[in-house]
Amino acid sequence: MKFMSGEPSTQQVDDEPIVATVVPPAPSKWQFGLKSLLGLMAVCCVQFALMSYLGVMGGLGVAILICVAGLAVLLLVAILFVPSRTQTMERLDFVGIRLVVGIAILLVGTILAGGGTAVYYSVGGMWMAMDLEKDLGIRTLRSEVWDGKQTNRALKIVVVFPGSDAAQAGIQSGEVIVIPSTIDEFYENMHQNRGKSFNLDVAATPVGGSIEKSPRRTVSIIVPK
Repeated sequence: MKFMSGEPSTQQVDDEPIVATVVPPAPSKWQFGLKSLLGLMAVCCVQFALMSYLGVMGGLGVAILICVAGLAVLLLVAILFVPSRTQTMERLDFVGIRLVVGIAILLVGTILAGGGTAVYYSVGGMWMAMDLEKDLGIRTLRSEVWDGKQTNRALKIVVVFPGSDAAQAGIQSGEVIVIPSTIDEFYENMHQNRGKSFNLDVAATPVGGSIEKSPRRTVSIIVPK
């Protein structure tokens, strides 16, 4: 009788290949945080560059279009050229997930950046308007007037300080400054012409919001530096 040992023979061990999977070590928290920070900085830099050239909505649209186009290319390659359950497919999944995260970051970042930019310009414009009115010696309220053809933006003169440049130019309380452009552009043009003569389209006190029959005149005033 021949007894068989429970241990495999040398021939059996040699015939069976040993398959091992190399698992890379998990990145440390510092490495993960640094990579995330660098990625976020890169996305924000590209995003702000696009917003500077194309505006807030234009920059958002182009950035999202780039991410969606990249995601579409990955899906097309994965469906047509890469078989499932391969290392390449896993890599595409890895990149695709990061593209989706990138789109989310672009959306949130643009909303925050756009809102911050709007607040910055609004506050800056408000301070510039207050500074100009202080130098001219007036206080105004934003309004609209009808001239018989169209509605115009206007600044209603609420207060004219005695002895001010506006008072010396003949501007009176209750009159309105008719503005052909936006009020922000009006203040910006006035600010750029500090120290120079600046023309104002002044109309007498409007009746029922209309200056159709109100006398109008052009007032030249030197905007103090």
